[in-house]
Amino acid sequence: MKLSHFRYFAAVAEEMSFSRAGERLRISQSALSRQVQLMEEDLGVLLFDRIGRRIELTAAGRDLLSRSKAILNDVDALGLRAKALAKGSRGVLRIGATPQTMESVVARFLAKFRQRSPDIEIKLVEDGSARLSQRLESGDLELAIAGLPSNSALEGRPLLPLGLLAVVPTGSRFAGCSRVEIRDLASETMLLLKPQFMTRRIFDGVCQVANINPHILIESDSPHCLLALVRSQQGIAVVPSTVLLGGLEDSAIPICHGDRLLGFNMSVLWDPRRSVSPAMNVFIEELCAATRSDYPGSSFKLPDMDMTVSRFDQTAAR
Repeated sequence: MKLSHFRYFAAVAEEMSFSRAGERLRISQSALSRQVQLMEEDLGVLLFDRIGRRIELTAAGRDLLSRSKAILNDVDALGLRAKALAKGSRGVLRIGATPQTMESVVARFLAKFRQRSPDIEIKLVEDGSARLSQRLESGDLELAIAGLPSNSALEGRPLLPLGLLAVVPTGSRFAGCSRVEIRDLASETMLLLKPQFMTRRIFDGVCQVANINPHILIESDSPHCLLALVRSQQGIAVVPSTVLLGGLEDSAIPICHGDRLLGFNMSVLWDPRRSVSPAMNVFIEELCAATRSDYPGSSFKLPDMDMTVSRFDQTAAR
């Protein structure tokens, strides 16, 4: 049975005339009558009683008419949704980011994005940067905001530079410095994020290169936990420049190794092995535009940051 049969049946039932329905559908009366007969044969029931020159719906016809209209309405709605999806005005996007990126980048962007694209449904997933890449490759996410890993099949567009900051307690010998050399942190008590965070991987990789073994007081999922410990004079926190520092801005110092600041480009990532939907393109374009000049951490001036994530990934793996 063809979808057109449902349209022919509904039109004849609404007009109660093969001739009027044929004019409406721009099909001959004889062809329309034959199509309805084919539908009746397929269903195994009569849909119309032919009474002289009149027709009437049979009991089966009345029962199946409402169901036929429901099918047609669903098909029409499906077509409209497909057109909206093709234009990028509708869709469902699963987007992953780290907790600090959720707070400082996604939260303020998402409110404006939803105003402009209210029919694109967003589902947010929080995880560490390294695991976000894995979730993209497994198909669990459509997009992720993270660093682009080395030797990865993922693709991405740069959004903003992300630097590693040492947030020092009051009275620290580093207070007022424009940058701090990682070797100088060797004798300090360090407050670090857990290893699934890209900033932690970079920090560990450079410590290996510099041949230092930092003293670690805590490894946390929460940058704000580390900042609370800084306020209570427990050590120096290493956090990404995207973290909202909550009054500790003057205590945050970019970390360097030699003449290079430590960090990487934060990107919006996707898996090119899967189709990039129009809704994904809309989100990517608007996010890139929103972070082009206004992004968290821009006050730390990190344009010379050119260390790559791949170098640190490979170093840490050895």
